[in-house]
Amino acid sequence: MAIGLGRMFGFHYHENFNHPYISQSITDFWRRWHMSLSGFFKDYVYIPLGGNRHHQVRNILVVWGLTGLWHGANWNFIIWGFYFGLLLILEKFLLANILKVIPRAFRHLYAIFFIMLGWGIFYFTDMTQLSNFFSVLFNIAPHAAIDYELSSTVLANIYWLIFALILCTPVYNTAMQHLDRIKNKQVIGLIHIGLNIGFLLKFF
Repeated sequence: MAIGLGRMFGFHYHENFNHPYISQSITDFWRRWHMSLSGFFKDYVYIPLGGNRHHQVRNILVVWGLTGLWHGANWNFIIWGFYFGLLLILEKFLLANILKVIPRAFRHLYAIFFIMLGWGIFYFTDMTQLSNFFSVLFNIAPHAAIDYELSSTVLANIYWLIFALILCTPVYNTAMQHLDRIKNKQVIGLIHIGLNIGFLLKFF
């Protein structure tokens, strides 16, 4: 939205998210997610501390501790920051070679699993709620009540959820690049009109 609004006024902003949910690792995810924030901490914190040359593990933990605090002064954000910092350290020094040889689908599932756990930590500012979240998630508390209201909401919007999942992939960009190669402006215009109509139908 920011990029589109900027172009309306003659500004050209850089992409800040590059399809992060197609990532093959946590390292890959943070190269794609909130790239301006990652670049800021790299340029103004990580490199001045010594970067990859001196005390690399310490530098990574400092950066991610500050990244957590940047989102808010709550324990869950600090835990979230160190959580991803530790995952990045594990990938860098232990998992990098393993991730290179396992199938792409398993790399993706691995990344999505730990990313979703991270968003759970990020979401719950109350530690009791966070503990309950993990208890239900891993079936430690099987007696937990089913949220039928949430289930019905998900089912009522299942087609939009599927549509959103598809658009988390580069399918749109790939299609536009292909159409641009054949230089058919009429077809491209019709696709844009169709997408806009589909977007407007969401509100009815």
